[in-house]
Amino acid sequence: MLRSVMAAQGLDPLTLNPMRLTSSGLMLGDRLLIASGELDAIFDSVSLARESETGRTDRLGRFDEAAVQWDTAKPWVDQKATELAEKLGASPVTTGAKFQVIIAHDVDRTTPWEPTCLLNTVLHATGLRHGSGMPIYEARSSQSIIRTIDRLLEYERNQGIGSHYFMMSGPYGLGRYSTRTDVRWRSARTTGQLIQQAGMSIGLHGSFAARDDNRYAKEKNLLEQMLGCAVTAHRNHYLRFDPLRLYAQLEQAGIRFDLGIGYVTRIGFRNGSARCHRAFDRLNERPANVFSVPQLYMDTVMQHCSPQQIVNELREALTQVKNAQGCVCLVFHPETFLMDNRAWPLFSEIIQICREMGADLSGKLPQPNAPNLKAD
Repeated sequence: MLRSVMAAQGLDPLTLNPMRLTSSGLMLGDRLLIASGELDAIFDSVSLARESETGRTDRLGRFDEAAVQWDTAKPWVDQKATELAEKLGASPVTTGAKFQVIIAHDVDRTTPWEPTCLLNTVLHATGLRHGSGMPIYEARSSQSIIRTIDRLLEYERNQGIGSHYFMMSGPYGLGRYSTRTDVRWRSARTTGQLIQQAGMSIGLHGSFAARDDNRYAKEKNLLEQMLGCAVTAHRNHYLRFDPLRLYAQLEQAGIRFDLGIGYVTRIGFRNGSARCHRAFDRLNERPANVFSVPQLYMDTVMQHCSPQQIVNELREALTQVKNAQGCVCLVFHPETFLMDNRAWPLFSEIIQICREMGADLSGKLPQPNAPNLKAD
């Protein structure tokens, strides 16, 4: 199990073969390479078990980010893998590896005429609701979100970016955290068509309640049926997932990649890794047939940090991703471009930083060769 985690971080599996796990730790002959406590820490980080062990959840039933008491600024698991390789006189696997940044968009709505959006717009305009809200002049047109997505697509085509748009399938609901669109609506189908015509990818934005009754397969199948495309990637709405069951649920649904391991309020390496790696199915205690692309940043951080602070932190974090020849995703909501006039300049600056650093922005998800190793 732990050998699989280490292999997934880029250490050559052939180098791992002579090793064995003992009660003392990872051994090579009589030589102790990594003590058992440190191995446990690696596994607890990558599998998010350390979060579960805090027992802390927020009001939405997610891990409470206020409970973080460890360093999230560095991909320390990758660094440990590199240290282990150096101890062995080997090198981490680099063949075909490259610094990749996946640009992703969560499409939470496809029309501002959805009732709760209209209500929030009115409350914001009258001063009864604080924070960001869609301007009245934007909400007057049923096409404003679609126009914004079309503008994003045009910008990304011109920049040579292959982005991923995560769409919700429905059904629509009026509950507090219900889905605000339905793939059977004309606005959603038009959105899906625009994305595909632009040559971009569509993924599943699993609903708020998807984890509770395991409806990932149902939502994925409806999205594929209505939009006529294969869906192999996923991100949870509100980042609300069950870390114990997530990968078993996604594997059952036929999902190949998950891009939702990240934070809502901060930039950082949530599971200690900056690389796409085979996830671990904690429910069945085995490596999953799902690969995780870490989420380094989501634009909800704008509610907690200034654009300049975001740029500074992101530049530093991306430098570490580059050093690890890693692959991470950056997430932006089309609605944010309508509600916050800082969004476009910040988005453009982030893209420019990625370009200056030589990041691959093609959007092609890596095909890791992380073997399904078992612990001795």
